[in-house]
Amino acid sequence: MFRKKILTATLKNNVMSVYRLHIRPNAGRASVKTVFNYCLKHGVIGVGWRITDSITEISWEEYSSQAKKQFPNIDTVNYLKNRIKPGDLIWTRDEVGDYYLAKVKSGWKYFNTTEANENDIDIANVVEVDFIKIPTNEVPGKVIACFRPTRTLQAINSDFVSGYSKYIWNEKSDKDKFENIQFKLNNIFDFIDSEELEDLVFIYLQFNNYIVVPNSRKVDTMSYEYFAIDKKTKSNYLVQIKSGNTPLDLKNYQKTDENYILFQSNNIYLNISLENEKTKVIRKELIEEFIKTHFEYLPKATQNKIEIINKMKG
Repeated sequence: MFRKKILTATLKNNVMSVYRLHIRPNAGRASVKTVFNYCLKHGVIGVGWRITDSITEISWEEYSSQAKKQFPNIDTVNYLKNRIKPGDLIWTRDEVGDYYLAKVKSGWKYFNTTEANENDIDIANVVEVDFIKIPTNEVPGKVIACFRPTRTLQAINSDFVSGYSKYIWNEKSDKDKFENIQFKLNNIFDFIDSEELEDLVFIYLQFNNYIVVPNSRKVDTMSYEYFAIDKKTKSNYLVQIKSGNTPLDLKNYQKTDENYILFQSNNIYLNISLENEKTKVIRKELIEEFIKTHFEYLPKATQNKIEIINKMKG
């Protein structure tokens, strides 16, 4: 069901990029809520580094000349100016963490208004966009993870995110739809986020003769997600889960006194021959089969994402 697939439809604009942008102005006094609403109202998205109270549009040459005198660097503005183009998609979040997808309609421009001056809204280097709001349970895990780094603006380099972002834009928007969408999906684990993946393995273990201890799931347990008790042997196991291309090397678990259950969502295990009762491995095929046979027991958000993938596959 979740073998590697490339899903195609008819497309118009094949060359586009996907970005993640934090709208978190530091220089102005306006709150994130005020700034975000300002962006929605004016159909723009961008960054700060405002140089003047003038509301007259200025050229890049004028802006960069003044900005270099006023700021230590304008690397983020340069990145926006040189990379983001019409047709690109930008994921962002509002002040409460709700997700939005913006489709770019213009190149860089310096945009300042009387409203921005009066409210000290430090968003001046922008591109024009259309916004749509995306429910969190329809946001890929890769996108969610990209909001953890603190840098203001970054590209999301994922074939699946690129294809899915186009697909969800077409589903939610009535403007400027994409054609010829290509989706590269290795498996369901490309779509769900790290917490959803942990929940999925948690439920799988509960159905397979383990008792998972919820209170063992803490943010500071770097070497494992939670621990489980084998109902037959009463042995305790620490459970470690990795997604993407991060490998799990069984050699690292041989010198510890702890027992481990390991899951890597793309079956990237090193020294797999060391697997034994002390260090167990869950193959991704077992979780994929579990999804099919126990779908009704999965969290609603995970069910929703699986249904979206099935719809994308036609």
